[in-house]
Amino acid sequence: MSTYLITGASRGIGRALAVRLSKDGHEVLAIARDLESLQQLQQECGCHVLAFDLERPDWDAFGQWVGRFSALDGMIHNAGFLKSTPFIEMDADLIRRHYEINVLSAFALFQSVLPRSSDQAHFLTVGSVGGMTGSSKFPGLSAYSSSKAALSTLTECLQVEFPEKNWTFNSLALGAVSTEMLKEAFPEYEAPIRPDQIAEFISDFLISGHLAIKGKVLPVSMSNP
Repeated sequence: MSTYLITGASRGIGRALAVRLSKDGHEVLAIARDLESLQQLQQECGCHVLAFDLERPDWDAFGQWVGRFSALDGMIHNAGFLKSTPFIEMDADLIRRHYEINVLSAFALFQSVLPRSSDQAHFLTVGSVGGMTGSSKFPGLSAYSSSKAALSTLTECLQVEFPEKNWTFNSLALGAVSTEMLKEAFPEYEAPIRPDQIAEFISDFLISGHLAIKGKVLPVSMSNP
């Protein structure tokens, strides 16, 4: 049994991942802002949960909680923020919120979890195919896509930061998935894949992908990026 941390686990892809990995026999640490949804998740699959807000984090309390469990064998940093807004209408607060949640929180999160991780740990960040150079771009997503590009590049940088460790850092640049977050941003759009379907791929990649792939940003999309 391995121990994995999942952020943004109260709904969508994060929730599906927590259920899948727990049912496969792994110890899952699940964090998100919504305590009620986390408690329902805990009842369903028996994972360990912590209500934690990446915009107002208490990293000392988070570190103490993670330290109660076995060393992490991996993490899926899935939490993110998306609000579709025309570029001219974006204010500084909206842009800042995208970067605070999608990028800046990742720095502190990794600084907190790395000392509590096993030597073979595999760390995944959930990026966006829209954040990849040369991919199709969409109006209203300037802050979101650029912040996800920054997160993916951070992931690549982390791979070369720890030559003394056998850690693996990869970023999965996802295409459209039928999540609540996507529905809130684009109510009329029908994504081609469900959270439980993409969770199957991500969980398998978390467990074995690091045996062949290190420090990469991989498009995971039904369309050509």
